[in-house]
Amino acid sequence: MKRLSGMLAGSGKSHGIFENPQRRALLTSVMIFLFLLMPLLWYSSLWYEDVLIKDQKARDTIHLTTHQNALTTAINQRFALLDGLFAFTAVNPSDEVLKKNFDIFASGLYSGAAGIRNFALAPDGVQRYVYPLKDNENVIGHDLINDPRPDVRADVQRAMNTRKTALSAPYELRQDGFGLVARKALYVNDTFWGLVTMVIDMPPIFEEAVFNCQSYDLELALRGSSGNIIFGNASVFDNEPAILRIELPEGYWELGGIPAGGWRSAVAKELLIFQASGLIISILITIIFYLFISRFSLLEMKVQERTQELQEEINGRKRAQEALLETEERYKASFEKARDGIIIFSKDRRFLSVNEEIAKLCGYSKEELLSMKLPDIFKEASLPESSERIARMLKGEKISPFEAQLSTKSGKSIPVEISVTFLKNVYGFDIVFQGIIRDITERKQAVDALIESEEKFSTIFKVAPGSIMLSSLPDGKTVEVNDNFSLITGYSRDEALGKTTGDLGMWTDQDARARFLSKLKTDGFVRDFEAELNHKSGAIRNGMVSGYIVTILGKKYLMGTFYDITERKKAEKALQGSEERLRLATELANVAVWEYSFITNSMSRSKNHDKLYGVEWQTKWDLNTFTNATHPDDREYSNGIIQKSVAKGGPDQYEFDFRVVYPDQSIHWLMVVGQVIERNSDGQGIIVRGSLIDITERKQAEEELRKHRDHLEEIVKERTALLTTKSEQLHENQIALIGLVEELEQATKDLNSANIHLKELDRLKSMFIASTSHELRTPLNSIIGFSSILLEGYSGELNPEQKEQLGIIHSSGEHLLSLITDVIDLSKIEAGRIDIHISEFKLRDVVDEAVSMLDANIKGKGLELSVEVEDIPMKTERRRLLQCITNLLGNAVKFTEKGSIKITARIIKKNVDISVTDTGIGIKTGDIPKLFAPFVRLESPITAKTSGTGLGLYLSKKLARDILGGDVDVESEHGKGSTFTLHVPAEL
Repeated sequence: MKRLSGMLAGSGKSHGIFENPQRRALLTSVMIFLFLLMPLLWYSSLWYEDVLIKDQKARDTIHLTTHQNALTTAINQRFALLDGLFAFTAVNPSDEVLKKNFDIFASGLYSGAAGIRNFALAPDGVQRYVYPLKDNENVIGHDLINDPRPDVRADVQRAMNTRKTALSAPYELRQDGFGLVARKALYVNDTFWGLVTMVIDMPPIFEEAVFNCQSYDLELALRGSSGNIIFGNASVFDNEPAILRIELPEGYWELGGIPAGGWRSAVAKELLIFQASGLIISILITIIFYLFISRFSLLEMKVQERTQELQEEINGRKRAQEALLETEERYKASFEKARDGIIIFSKDRRFLSVNEEIAKLCGYSKEELLSMKLPDIFKEASLPESSERIARMLKGEKISPFEAQLSTKSGKSIPVEISVTFLKNVYGFDIVFQGIIRDITERKQAVDALIESEEKFSTIFKVAPGSIMLSSLPDGKTVEVNDNFSLITGYSRDEALGKTTGDLGMWTDQDARARFLSKLKTDGFVRDFEAELNHKSGAIRNGMVSGYIVTILGKKYLMGTFYDITERKKAEKALQGSEERLRLATELANVAVWEYSFITNSMSRSKNHDKLYGVEWQTKWDLNTFTNATHPDDREYSNGIIQKSVAKGGPDQYEFDFRVVYPDQSIHWLMVVGQVIERNSDGQGIIVRGSLIDITERKQAEEELRKHRDHLEEIVKERTALLTTKSEQLHENQIALIGLVEELEQATKDLNSANIHLKELDRLKSMFIASTSHELRTPLNSIIGFSSILLEGYSGELNPEQKEQLGIIHSSGEHLLSLITDVIDLSKIEAGRIDIHISEFKLRDVVDEAVSMLDANIKGKGLELSVEVEDIPMKTERRRLLQCITNLLGNAVKFTEKGSIKITARIIKKNVDISVTDTGIGIKTGDIPKLFAPFVRLESPITAKTSGTGLGLYLSKKLARDILGGDVDVESEHGKGSTFTLHVPAEL
């Protein structure tokens, strides 16, 4: 910068415009702005635009996931209905059964989800059963195999060949509208029976997937795997959209999205802010350059002025010295006592006389110096300048003092200021030279330190991240603030200067201010004092306040800093609440999460992890702890799976069931799902993360089903043996009782047929329960476990939107798992294989537990809840009683939009009546008989907006009757509310 200023100053000799320092500084700053800062800003804008577009696409992909999940859920729900109809038809495909039960079963499916145009059965390819029949009369009798449309025939043939669900791409339906047709071929004993068909109306599906509500300003489009547009504008896919795939039973769809107006439009505002900020920063830098160069030029002028003053001072000294020459003694006295070093040397630079001060400064004795010359004590770089000045002086010019580097005897270099004059007729010479040498080391150091200190302080003060206020003492008035002061407090610099914090009303708590000032007065400083301060707008800011008493130019000041931690405080509070809710949810779901390091042989885990092994919290949990807790027969198997996964080339994921032995010697089953998340350079797994789930009840249910199947087979064997014995006895009297034998043989055939049918039904039931348990619960537990891991923050910090989406996944998984559990419980009740555990407890404890499980939903709807239940002693099946009360309370919350819910209990003889009363929509008199039927959901505005399967009340009534020895009844008035009452004996 100095060189650039010098060049401009040099050019100013021929151009008058450069002679003015201010103009020279302005021209230099403009050149830097135009030829350095502007090109840099242009390139930065191009780079930042690309970064913004990438970030926007990443955010839009996350937003697009909401639509993808909603569409996937909606379409899979409809396909599940088709599978249900397929299973229903496969159990008994006879015309007699279908004519009797098809409409009933199909109506239940039809009410289960919106957007279903119709369900149809086509024995031999001809549609004979359709629900609903209204508006679908033209479907009856339609031959799908010989349909005049080639694409329909191809879809039907594909369903028959693959025996899987075949989809007809959404198109205009014969019954009007835009729909998707799903068909599944049914084979009975490997013989084609016919087709099961479902027509889905697509607009409700799009509405359910929130396609018509562009909440994120996204323009959406949906296309099939062949590229046909199903929804939206094809131009979306021409603009590099964010794309997510929706997998279908056959093929897939692609969901694309771009911001409205395109990617550049989406980032235009942020880019403009960046460019404006860059321009402002460039202008500020230019101004700083201008001020710096201007100041440098002014300093240069002042140096010249000072030089002239020094020259005048030297001239004055010269006149004084000439006056002193009048008397040699007085001159010598002054010469020796001078505080500066003085030398007298000849034209050949040989020293003629030196004083004590120069001898001390150089480290030589006076005698040594008198044998030396000028170059012996000055750096070579200084000599040309001194020679040039001496030559000018001999020509009669006045020379100003100049700086040089003095070399001492020890080799040390000292900065000095030299003033040279010439004397006539002294020491036998016509002309000699006198040099006054002043040590300017301290002055140099002071100037450098001052400049450095000012620059450091100014930089730190301005760019410090917190608010800084400098106040004079003792009055406390503000003399300076940094830029962040205005951003954090809302007060401008002009508003703050000359006022105290009390004048501005910044302290929210005056007691806190008094404590702060007291500590400051006692210690001289305060660090990290947490306090609340008032923003100019009235908002209260949480902050960390520090104060230091500093001295500047002999005057005391208070330097105060304030760091805004408001958002951190909110985040800490929200995090504490989130962690507590997550902990409760994890413990209630009986799911533990863990992460194990093979490097440190240590495991981090959730608090409920060790309880699943039947032990209290262990200080350390490693691989040996896991092995010792595992059943001896399962140790080799379990460790083998883990070692195979973490070995080089092993699978990243593993899953297995194993047994653990509790301290009370009881055996429990656990299922572990693991994922290798980090491998070393050799490919061996070093960090594994996963979930742990207690599946003891599932294993017990499977064992009960096996026993039930064995029992049925034993009954069949006994009956077969009995019939054989009877046949032998009757054979002896064959002639007399031939007619009876024929009847018995026919009865035997009928019985065998019934037994075979019974076995088939039992097999189908077992397959269904096993399939439900394994195919749904296993992946659902993985989904719930891994979503818990993500919400726990083990995979990295999540933003609020990601936490919300993961929360939806987690709650939906728990809801579906609850549904599967209900179905399995229902199966156990009907088979008479459900375990009963009688225990003593207080009724109020069970009611409070049910309320706590639904507390979030009750508060979320703003409902008023009152509980009038005493500590009634009970001795019955606690878990099933809790299940019934939770179902009744859950229904009340679900179907009550506003108002209140009341839970009461009373003792009538030896029975207890538990009632749940709500102010919800109520039930029509004609619908009450349907309430306790399985898979029935009554039509209402709220039903369409809530999830459910129609099993809750049916299961509650079965539990009340078959397990608890009681019953459930209902009283309701449509539009005003309902009261469900659970009647159970106090002691079972």
